[in-house]
Amino acid sequence: MFKRLPVLAVLLWLISAVLVQAEEEREYLPAGEAEILLVHNESPSDDEAEDIEYISMLANALNRSLDFGTPEQCADIVSKYSYIICYGLDEVPGKFMEELGDYDGSLMVLGSAFMEKYLTETGQAAFCAGRETQEKGKLEYCFSEENRFEELVEIRGMRKFLEEGYTNGEITAGNKSYPFCSQVGNVRFIPVTDFSGSLARAALMQEIVQWMWPYLDSPPDYAQYFVLDKVYPFMSAEKLKERVDILIESGIPFVISVMPVLQNTEFPSMKQFCQVLSYAQANGGAVILNAPVIHKADTDIDELYEKLTDMTVAYTDYGVYPLGIEVPLSWTNDETYLKVLQRYRTVFVCDDGSSSGFDLDSHKNSLYYNYHQLVLPLIGLDKTGTSYLKCYSSALYLDSCEETGVLEEKIKNCRESSVPFKNLWDMNHSVWANDFWMNYEDRILSINGKEAVIEFQPEAFDEDFDYGRNIIQRITVSLQNQNKILMVLVAAIVVIFVSFIIYARKRNRRNFFFDDKRE
Repeated sequence: MFKRLPVLAVLLWLISAVLVQAEEEREYLPAGEAEILLVHNESPSDDEAEDIEYISMLANALNRSLDFGTPEQCADIVSKYSYIICYGLDEVPGKFMEELGDYDGSLMVLGSAFMEKYLTETGQAAFCAGRETQEKGKLEYCFSEENRFEELVEIRGMRKFLEEGYTNGEITAGNKSYPFCSQVGNVRFIPVTDFSGSLARAALMQEIVQWMWPYLDSPPDYAQYFVLDKVYPFMSAEKLKERVDILIESGIPFVISVMPVLQNTEFPSMKQFCQVLSYAQANGGAVILNAPVIHKADTDIDELYEKLTDMTVAYTDYGVYPLGIEVPLSWTNDETYLKVLQRYRTVFVCDDGSSSGFDLDSHKNSLYYNYHQLVLPLIGLDKTGTSYLKCYSSALYLDSCEETGVLEEKIKNCRESSVPFKNLWDMNHSVWANDFWMNYEDRILSINGKEAVIEFQPEAFDEDFDYGRNIIQRITVSLQNQNKILMVLVAAIVVIFVSFIIYARKRNRRNFFFDDKRE
């Protein structure tokens, strides 16, 4: 009997190990707890991965939770979702198709190949009506009666289906026209699977919003925000005020995104800079903090908390109140940064061109679970740079270094935009930091529980400020102040030296070289 104990122990250990491994694998699968399920291929291409990321961010913009995974990963949890989007699927296991056939929620299919397979498997093959041999087509789409756009899209392998009721947009290929989005049987169908183009992305967002709206009327409209971006501390106060005055006179609500400051916050130039920001606040402008640029591979969250606290307090001490934060896309996919963002209710997201760090193995749009008031970059469809989509809150970013002419042209376009601009002061906000809490609710601003007044009080510039410099720093500043004089002197000496050389060459030619006619 006792001889069997080691064998039994090993058997129990193997069983427990298998169960633990199964549980760990389950943690990296779609949880079945979101509102939307996005099903994609087993090994998506880079372009497909970008589209999956876009749809994930689209869900964030719409304040909807989303899970994503392969058909095999999702086969057992299909029935748990209210909405399912099948994106460009090729081969799918029979179990997934069987579960999808019994699914009674809202289904959207992106791509013709899987659409044909689904209709055939579910007894709806009568809706199939032929194929299109063209590989590209012209997409035409309207966001309002006066705003119609065109774009070339890839339609390789597109099929023709008999639509019922709802159709929107148009794809022209050869002499034939097909709806961009249509209702085919019990499925909302879009034949396009390449959403790299701006119009295709904007149209997809518009259609998903309309598809998910449960009522007969239109979904609610959202506004856009004008953001004067990358405003650096210690920049010329005159230059900043010039731009602020242009924005105030335009009547367009605006936001100023200020870069972080950690040193020399007591300098008069910082005081002047904050005076202009305070002036902007008093005239309807709002301020947000631009996230610090992180150069380290591994970020210390406590260090980042401390920096953000110092940055925020540096401004609030001067009566400037950052209502939210602007972050790059990479912050929205990183666990550490997501935890930091939990301290902010209002978050602006910008595309800085760097890698976003999106991971297919995350299987969910993690940013949604921070429950922010999100403002995402607008989708530019023309040279005006304004938004044509009212289905999500968008931001128009303009670099503060642009010339005033560019700013005035942008303002002109904004005035003609069909999407209204919103004032950030019309929303509630909250910001947490170390031993610091700022709350703005019902137009009352409080810091650590005490009400703060938003006002502009001009103060004199201290010309005799003691910078506390040592002898080396004073010599450096003195040399910097004389830099222009030294450059002028050097230039003059160079000109004189070159003049002497030219004169000497001419004189030597006269003395040593003679013309043929000269005796």
